[in-house]
Amino acid sequence: MKVLYLNFDRATPVLGEHDEAARIREFVHAAVDLGHEVVLACADRGGGNAPPPACIIEFAADDSQAIDDARGKPLAADLPDELAATLRRELASVAYDRDVDARVLKRLAALGFRPDLVYERHALFHRAGATIARYFGCPRVLEVDAPLVDERRCHRGLYLEQTARTMEASSLRCADRVITTSEALRDQVRASGIDAARIHVMHAGVEVRRFGLAEAGVRLRAELGLRRGDRLIGAVASIRSPQDATFLLDVFREIAAQRPSARLLTVGDGPGSAALRERAGRSDCADRITLVGPVPRAQVPAWIGTADVMIAPCGNVRDSAFPPFQAMEAVEALASGKPIVAPRLGRFLDVVDHGRTGLLYEPGDASGCRDAMLDLIDDPARRRAMGLEARLQAVDHDWERIVRRIIEPAAWSDATRARTGS
Repeated sequence: MKVLYLNFDRATPVLGEHDEAARIREFVHAAVDLGHEVVLACADRGGGNAPPPACIIEFAADDSQAIDDARGKPLAADLPDELAATLRRELASVAYDRDVDARVLKRLAALGFRPDLVYERHALFHRAGATIARYFGCPRVLEVDAPLVDERRCHRGLYLEQTARTMEASSLRCADRVITTSEALRDQVRASGIDAARIHVMHAGVEVRRFGLAEAGVRLRAELGLRRGDRLIGAVASIRSPQDATFLLDVFREIAAQRPSARLLTVGDGPGSAALRERAGRSDCADRITLVGPVPRAQVPAWIGTADVMIAPCGNVRDSAFPPFQAMEAVEALASGKPIVAPRLGRFLDVVDHGRTGLLYEPGDASGCRDAMLDLIDDPARRRAMGLEARLQAVDHDWERIVRRIIEPAAWSDATRARTGS
């Protein structure tokens, strides 16, 4: 099968370090390993990682289109600078979507590539994939990773909110299948009026064969100077907020006071990393904390392999409107055969089997998280049993299995109806 993968999100360069970019590359790898031919069309190619085995075509945006927009100039002139900048960015995205479909079609014609399936990663102010799939008369799968309109409105501001909602609704209606990354997102998409039969959940994927290699973890433990009896708690993921950083260090401080063998390792970067570094530096157990920072994706399995137990820190987000729709740290812990202590929230509920592959705590409950960690630190037999079960369950998250379920059914009964937008 010939697959056209579309990623028009400029915030996710496909060769970059973001988790979302890694997921795109791993998806493409799995599709090619299954025997499919893939062309990856994107707004930003980026760099820093090896490209997947696909033809990658970059369709860069030209923001000057929005500056000359007859609608944008008078609107922006009457707005404060920050709102004017937001409006210009949004108009640039709308303008980009308006002509990128023709650019893609022209390039595909030059390549002689006619897709059997269009797979599009949903992006704000974009619906060009629907036009491309309609041109080729092929099915279109739309992957929705987050409630993008609501997130942008709450966190970064959104001027053209109604335009964004209208374009999103149109993109959803014209998809033969909508793939969400969690049950919670599936329910949100269904509430927008999309037929439940078109919506499927794609659990977070992982290349299982890259994880669980004990030798690399043993080598890194030696390089870190860990002794045989040390118990290493690993947080190998983005620190999402300063609140999460504070939560993690508060939990570890209590554990360290009770277990002299406990050590903490964090790997990754994120919005809470500055707070983590600042607080760790003045902690009374700073000599037992190692902050590695961001590492290439290829090194992540080895770093997870150093840990005895993993942790996903979560401050008080009980009232948050946006629970985590991804839980890659939990999926990678499964693949590595490591139990994880994670919040009873969002995507973690789908991934962590409480009592079998890890333990769940209430978001913001530092004492509950601490007690769960101590239970696992003190019980090596339980850790090993959970690790074995985790590795078995990781098979369900292997990218090849996921991709096969998503793209290989070529004939869908509702394909024609979806493409007409009905």
